[in-house]
Amino acid sequence: MPSQDPNAVHRRAEAAEQRAARLKAEAERRSQHASNMYGRFAGGQPLLRGHHSYRSARRDKARADAASDRAIDAFKEAQRAEQHARWARITADAKTEMAERLSKRARPWTPADFQPGDIVEVRTFQTSVDTYRVKRVNKKTLTLDGGGGGWDDPKREYDRVLSRTRDGVTVTNPVDLDEQELPVPAYATAENLGDRSHQCDATAVRTTPEGVTAYALLDGIGSTPEVQEWTRAAAKEVARTAAEVGDAEAGLRAVYDRYAAEPERNDPFLYEDMPSACAVVAVVTLGKPMTVAWCGDSRAYAITADGQAIRLTQDHNLRRVWPPRDGHRGGNRNVITSCLGAASTDDETENRYSHPAIEAHTLPPDPIRLLLASDGAYEPYEDAGRALAPLLAGTPLDTIARQFVDGAVKASRDARPDDPYADNATVLIADIPATEA
Repeated sequence: MPSQDPNAVHRRAEAAEQRAARLKAEAERRSQHASNMYGRFAGGQPLLRGHHSYRSARRDKARADAASDRAIDAFKEAQRAEQHARWARITADAKTEMAERLSKRARPWTPADFQPGDIVEVRTFQTSVDTYRVKRVNKKTLTLDGGGGGWDDPKREYDRVLSRTRDGVTVTNPVDLDEQELPVPAYATAENLGDRSHQCDATAVRTTPEGVTAYALLDGIGSTPEVQEWTRAAAKEVARTAAEVGDAEAGLRAVYDRYAAEPERNDPFLYEDMPSACAVVAVVTLGKPMTVAWCGDSRAYAITADGQAIRLTQDHNLRRVWPPRDGHRGGNRNVITSCLGAASTDDETENRYSHPAIEAHTLPPDPIRLLLASDGAYEPYEDAGRALAPLLAGTPLDTIARQFVDGAVKASRDARPDDPYADNATVLIADIPATEA
């Protein structure tokens, strides 16, 4: 059995890094030595056949060539050592993170903690985590949905489970299930592909054991499998982080900064190929005002008890920068001025577009119906001059959400009868109670 000492993997990683550094230094020394041995051939001095120096020059060149070959081999060995050291460090950090997560577990998971339909994070290997939907609850394992119709459904032991999500509530410590379930505001989501090739919008909801709930909606920029996958993962990350810190702006800014720090997003040749998305997130905490933060043109609305739809966000696009006036249509609303995945700072964005990269809004602790919507969901109604509040009244929420996105796609196509087209339309609707304690 491999050592379970949490410090052992870090010691191995440090040893691998030290070995890689030694081999790199040795390779550099050999390279310099080989370079010095070519000194008599500086400036392109050729071998002169018949000259008295020919034999010694040929011998020196052979020795220099051999030294150069040894230097190349040393560099190759150093590169292999560096790759091994990087993997050792990644493995050590992942094992430490995994051990920390497991150490917080007050009791083991049991079959009673699960039911079909739950979403679970499971440890596949020592350092990798996968997410599945539960198909069956067995005595010693969970049968998970592998997505292949049954033939590839994996089974995982309960001690491999890291978290369980049900009805938007994520639990990482099984003992939390022994207490009364935390109330989660009712919510529903709906999406319509429209005429795009891929559904690149995504929603996510996360509730902490302390009762903080974060609602996130992202509108991926582009229509590719890569954008679709990235946007779904980013939505989960935004919701998780915002819920954990208990504030929409702090959570969105933390995720924004993590993506902005990626080297590819700061490379002038690579950044345009990196996935990105417009994002809006709302955080609800008992005893505190609700907070909303955004970057891009996904919107948040508050539907009040008297039937008003109050817009909480201001779009980050050229229409805002150059608004319509005196008959001028304004800037292109399809050109985004800030988004999740950009690398611009607040100051850089402010200097260029007169708004920061991320903005936020705080609401009074009154009960509202919250609407998060992608531009494909709200723009068709806005273009047609239709009020949103009547479309969001009543129950059940899932029916309202479905009718809203389907109606948006129909309105978009109807607006262009000669060339019908509709964007992805996605909404998240939640009934938020008064947050005063």
